[in-house]
Amino acid sequence: MSMKGALKAIQFARENDYPFIGTCGGFQHAVIEYAQNKLGLNDVQHAEYDPSASNLFITALSCSLIGETRKIFINKSSMIYKFYNKIEVEERYNCNFGLNPNYQKLIDENGFKVVGTDGKGEARILELPRNNFFVATLFQPQLSSLSTNPHKLIIAYLTSAKEFHISEHLS
Repeated sequence: MSMKGALKAIQFARENDYPFIGTCGGFQHAVIEYAQNKLGLNDVQHAEYDPSASNLFITALSCSLIGETRKIFINKSSMIYKFYNKIEVEERYNCNFGLNPNYQKLIDENGFKVVGTDGKGEARILELPRNNFFVATLFQPQLSSLSTNPHKLIIAYLTSAKEFHISEHLS
């Protein structure tokens, strides 16, 4: 899928309150979509695609997280906290790029809430509290989800999708 197509799909989900979970690259694309279509910043770029761009919203992480398991600190007032029911979790990553820390406050203050951070305070989980389920994680919950022990966020996403499907068919 092209980046343009991914951004259009994410925008559709966000604007129409479809359940959405974006992990790793999905996190990165959700940030770019939000910056472009909600904040009106058309020149935002991803360092992987255009490293010399002047407005990099997605940049290389200070250290690669490929194959790493790291702590994430969760905001207690977030929707995400309700799924974990704890403020500190460990998650597995497979990522080299994340939200440029210079834009983290801008994204958060404009509605795409930073609700999970690493030890340095950098964004690892974002959510749109106004949507029923719109979550972006830099880690990949699917990496630790098993059929006998599914990840809490995968269960939450599937539950939201099921409820959405039922409500669509009732209207």
